[in-house]
Amino acid sequence: MDLKFDKRLLLLIIFSIIGLIIYIYLSYVVLINSSLPLFCSINNTPINCENVIRSPYSKLFGIPLEIYVILYFIIDIFLILLLYKKMFKIIYNLLYRLIGIIFVIFSLYVMLFLIHSICLYCSTVDGILIINFGIILYYYKKKVFE
Repeated sequence: MDLKFDKRLLLLIIFSIIGLIIYIYLSYVVLINSSLPLFCSINNTPINCENVIRSPYSKLFGIPLEIYVILYFIIDIFLILLLYKKMFKIIYNLLYRLIGIIFVIFSLYVMLFLIHSICLYCSTVDGILIINFGIILYYYKKKVFE
């Protein structure tokens, strides 16, 4: 199977770029300009991005989680490009995306059970990570069983 010309791998890059842009914006709000509105906090509902990004769970080792997610997506895009060039095995791409799924589980747990608020930006990126995992899983299964 020639992965180089498959349009679904292009979707991986597009989704990863969207996730990267979302978290660059969140990083900008958190680190540089906290007065910018997040546009996803709805009064008297559990949808409140500010509660999530300003919670004590929003940092790991003193570093905002947004920085980790930005690094994840930069590496992700690089791995997809290596896959396009056939310089990287698909199994490693699948395993890397498993890290993203672990992050999704952690993110949902923290938002739902610890903070009791939902960030639409974070949930959108969680959805992107799940979709990307599904796409790469599809390719892996096709490659193994062809």
